[in-house]
Amino acid sequence: MGRALSGLWLRLPHFMRQLIRFGSVSATALIVDVSAYALLIPLIEPAALAAFIAYCTGGIWHYLLSTTLVFRQEMPNLSPAAQFARFVNYFASTLAGLTVTTLTVSVLVDHLSFHPYAGKMIAVPLSFLTVFTMVRLTVFARGGVGEAATPVNPRI
Repeated sequence: MGRALSGLWLRLPHFMRQLIRFGSVSATALIVDVSAYALLIPLIEPAALAAFIAYCTGGIWHYLLSTTLVFRQEMPNLSPAAQFARFVNYFASTLAGLTVTTLTVSVLVDHLSFHPYAGKMIAVPLSFLTVFTMVRLTVFARGGVGEAATPVNPRI
């Protein structure tokens, strides 16, 4: 069974393997974000500050896993300045996801009277696809913007 699954995995297009790995990393980052928020909310006011810190915590976790599990990353070969620049670019991409989420929820919930959970559930995949696209085509591009990175290990 293991070989059959491995063979099936390797037959998936590279983009799909990346998308699945990115989705898995995103799920763990969401858990980190929500857990940090739950820990901070009784300690920090306003709630928006707790949400911001939690989102940043999840974003850092996401970056660490993305650089090792999703995208080919040669961080040891980069200067500290280049490593920091890549991190800043990555975080800018995640802020685009935060913007998509905020605008989607605002329009659907505040202006169109959707249930708050429905608005959030619609916003999550839109944000996910925005961040994945930006990260894949800019932050971890091989030859520059538009050329997608290759995975560290195609079997992962």
